[in-house]
Amino acid sequence: MALKPSVAPSFIQETKRPEFTEAGEPLEWAGKFSGGFNRVNNGRYGALYNGIATEQHRLHVYGSKETGDDFKFPGGRNIPTRHDREAAEVGYGFRHEAHVLDVDFNYNFTRPTGTPALPMDIIMTEGGVLTAGYRGRIGDEVGIKAAFNYQDVRHTMDNFSIRRTPATGKRFSRNTADGFGYRLMIDFPLLGGRTTVGVDGDNATHNATITNPDAPAFFIKNFNDAQRDRYGFFGEYALSPLQDWTIELGARVNYIVMNSGRADTHFQTAPWRALVDNFNNRSRSRNDVNYDLTGIVRHHLSESLEIELGFARKTRSPSYQQRFLWAPLDATGGLADGFLYIGNLDLKPETSYQGELGLTWRQGTFYAAPRAFYRYVNNYIQGIPTSNPNALAIAGAQQRPLLQYANIDAILYGGDVEAGFRFLNHWRVDGTLSYVRGQRDDAKDNLYRIAPLNGLLSLFYESTKWTLGTEVVGYWRQRKVSKFNDEPTTAGYALWHIRSQVEVIRGLQVGAGVENLLNKDYRVHLNGLNRALDNVASGIGIGERLPGIGRNFYVTMNYEW
Repeated sequence: MALKPSVAPSFIQETKRPEFTEAGEPLEWAGKFSGGFNRVNNGRYGALYNGIATEQHRLHVYGSKETGDDFKFPGGRNIPTRHDREAAEVGYGFRHEAHVLDVDFNYNFTRPTGTPALPMDIIMTEGGVLTAGYRGRIGDEVGIKAAFNYQDVRHTMDNFSIRRTPATGKRFSRNTADGFGYRLMIDFPLLGGRTTVGVDGDNATHNATITNPDAPAFFIKNFNDAQRDRYGFFGEYALSPLQDWTIELGARVNYIVMNSGRADTHFQTAPWRALVDNFNNRSRSRNDVNYDLTGIVRHHLSESLEIELGFARKTRSPSYQQRFLWAPLDATGGLADGFLYIGNLDLKPETSYQGELGLTWRQGTFYAAPRAFYRYVNNYIQGIPTSNPNALAIAGAQQRPLLQYANIDAILYGGDVEAGFRFLNHWRVDGTLSYVRGQRDDAKDNLYRIAPLNGLLSLFYESTKWTLGTEVVGYWRQRKVSKFNDEPTTAGYALWHIRSQVEVIRGLQVGAGVENLLNKDYRVHLNGLNRALDNVASGIGIGERLPGIGRNFYVTMNYEW
């Protein structure tokens, strides 16, 4: 197992590229077109990929477009959930003997897109990511991989363009993020095993300002050059000391550097000025030294049964929102729970100690893979009721509950199982079941936003040219909710889907199906809470859980050459 950092590097992304040809082979041209339609929101999407390659050069281009209206559910429409997104990519690669260099540029543009669980909708997002990567070998035994990227994203949101303006007035948010990431890995044989050592990191700076188009003087500078940089060093070692035994060990050190510029706002009332002064008068520089350790042992008990035992110590430093959100606002990185939050400069990194036991069994056409885990998290970061009098005064004036990020102790345990079998040559049954329990260890309460027991059961008929089947997805009710966060419970539900696919000609596949066949009205426990007045007419009050998608007829098409 490659030991990953506690927060995945932002620059790592998989890109589809054509394969280089071998000596003497002609130029290779490959491509793919994908398209589809969803009836539940009149959604349409299309994507085209083209790539050409020779023995030394390769070039690819990609473009996609997605649009859709507000989606339907049994009570009406969830407004606003419309979307309009575009993406494009171009890349070039060069190979010389055992060395490959790739350069790619990815561009994304989003037009007005609704997010009813947030206080504002996306009006525009525009940004690009420039990536360069290298992989090669020194001799027959030493491998090298390197990557670097730079990204620059501009993002605006408001609460009046595609939704009804709330009573508190218009708000417009301008956000920027820019940064770079890098990675260098070297692998080589050592003491009968394989060793990988490397460095990686990501540096990012965030800015966000809220204004009111109807009041030019209004502004809240909620993030001002909020910086979060990570410098990582890691090593991995894998070997098979005995027949049917495998051991993997990993270690990582992350050095986290965080800082922020000064806060400011046009508000001159005492609570606002106190929050500004308290934030600005403190040192906002924070440095964390985090280390991770992992160990996995695998053993084949027989040809059909493998057992896996793993242990890990993992760490995670707070996000820039959790540390630098100086005023009671909704800028939480997508929590979408209807609460106001305030950050905490004194947060400590989370430290997780975890163990996992798993089995993988395959016998003929049967398979089963159960897993169980236990995790204790010291300094788990979660919002809890605050005692900050200035923040409470501001939140109270807005009649909104207020939480502050804090360190608590938490326990999570659970498991999952995948199982299935084939019968009568063409029939296949597959299923999954998952359960997670989360509890505070420092108070008598449940952890916030934990999914309930859930599972999936499918039955499919597969021939060489076509597939037809059905799925049932079920979620148990969730009543083990956080009292400190006033988290609402959710009822259980089951959804029935029907799916099909046929290969019309070589390379051309057409699919069709129905999701939520019975048009079930349901609420996903991890969905956000409604913040849009437009949904009140559909029976979804402000602060109520948003509905899941209603009955959806869909068609898809994929053609590869």
